[in-house]
Amino acid sequence: MTAKPVPEALVSIKLAAIERHVRFLKWVGLAAVLVLLGAVGYLLLRPTVGAKTFALSDEQGDLRILFDVHEGHPRIRFLDDNGNAWVALRANESNRALELVDASGATRLALVASEKQAGLIVSEATAKGGVRLGVQEGMPALALLGSAGSIAAALRADDKSASLELTNTPAPADENSDAPAASSARALLSAAQGVASLALNDGSDTRRALLEARTDGPSGLRVYNPTGAECAAFASTADGPHLALGTAADKPLAALEVKSGTPALSLFDSAGGVRGIFTLASDGPALTLRDAQGASRASLALAAAGPALSLLDAGDKKRAELAVAGGSAALALHDTAGNIRANVAVSDQGAALNILGSDGSRRAGLGAGADQAGLDVCDAQGRPAAAFLATAAGPRLSLHDAKGADRAVLALNDKGPSIALRDEDNRERLAFTVTSGTARVVFLDAAGTLRTELGLLEQVPALNLFEADGLKRASLRGTKELAGLDIYGLKGIPQARILVGAEGPHMEFADPTGNTFWYVPPRPESKP
Repeated sequence: MTAKPVPEALVSIKLAAIERHVRFLKWVGLAAVLVLLGAVGYLLLRPTVGAKTFALSDEQGDLRILFDVHEGHPRIRFLDDNGNAWVALRANESNRALELVDASGATRLALVASEKQAGLIVSEATAKGGVRLGVQEGMPALALLGSAGSIAAALRADDKSASLELTNTPAPADENSDAPAASSARALLSAAQGVASLALNDGSDTRRALLEARTDGPSGLRVYNPTGAECAAFASTADGPHLALGTAADKPLAALEVKSGTPALSLFDSAGGVRGIFTLASDGPALTLRDAQGASRASLALAAAGPALSLLDAGDKKRAELAVAGGSAALALHDTAGNIRANVAVSDQGAALNILGSDGSRRAGLGAGADQAGLDVCDAQGRPAAAFLATAAGPRLSLHDAKGADRAVLALNDKGPSIALRDEDNRERLAFTVTSGTARVVFLDAAGTLRTELGLLEQVPALNLFEADGLKRASLRGTKELAGLDIYGLKGIPQARILVGAEGPHMEFADPTGNTFWYVPPRPESKP
């Protein structure tokens, strides 16, 4: 743990802000002096006038500048449109002051000078907070006050040292009291000959951190607990850096050190036992984790071939291995008997996951290649029971029987989805298909011949029945305007038709050659 020094850019920004305030006050003072000289010149050109108060008015007769003597001391006030003083220049035997006042009459900025000190005071409008910048007996100082009037930050410097102190600023117990609220130092940044330090305290004034930089000894950082006991220390010595972390009882919990160019990190438990060791040797880094009994339970190493991770159980048996070598990565998981029960492999050709039984038989697998991916599940004998495959043509799901034959297949291609159910001889017996404008279910016999067709064919719902030789024997159709039933003869020629439309039912019958011989109702041109 390393504390960062105060950025030089932050110091430059603060100094630049102070310089801008000083330049502003110089211009205000110069303006006041010019007005004063103008007024004096005006008086010199006129006959001598004796008065306790001398006033200058504008063209409208409103008072703008007042010269008077208050309590035996001269002062000059510049008035605004309402007659309120917004700039005042005062002088007495001990000091001189230039004040800037806001519209409410509160002094917001004051420039004060005396024989031993000079200062700039910037105040808040309604609170006691503000900024104090001054030089006293040759020592410059900058103080920032909180709203309660107590010092929140103080910057001091002399010939031998410089310091910055930050304090908390709680509100006073009596809000009407003018006494500044009590404060406690929270941070102290100091620089002296040969030593630079930063001390941090908590709200109870207990030291919590100390950062030191020395020219005649090791530099370091110390961290303390709420009771003030040291619990962490970092030091830079001639042998190398060393970091120690401990508890309130100063027991070591972690140690990081570099000796002879080799870094090492050790972690300890509350009993002082080593629980983790990380080293960086010439052949690569290595990490070992131990249990409370001191047995190694995990190790991670990086060799020339690649990294490898091993996990062990309490009985010192390897339970998991992860390795990367060349262009491949592999993971193996073991049971308590040492048998591999799952493995994962990834290479440039693809990735594969295999789940194995206790006897080593394959029970499930997941693979992915450049143009396809698949998942399969096997029974206790390792025979495929279900498989899902995704290819460029589309996905396909199949269910298998005990012989490994496909019994049900769900597929999706560019024409649409389909479902096929097969018998024990792997012959398709029932199929569902959906294509553009068509949805159909077909039933096939053991010879694979279409016997029944049900679906939406060319946007018309229909049911078709077929003979074993493939000839259509019956067809039932229906739309919003018309429904009909056709009965076919043995030669596939319609011989009976029943239609139901807007004009009512209609039936007609034909002979085996297709010639109609009877209509119900009769056609208009037929004789009774």
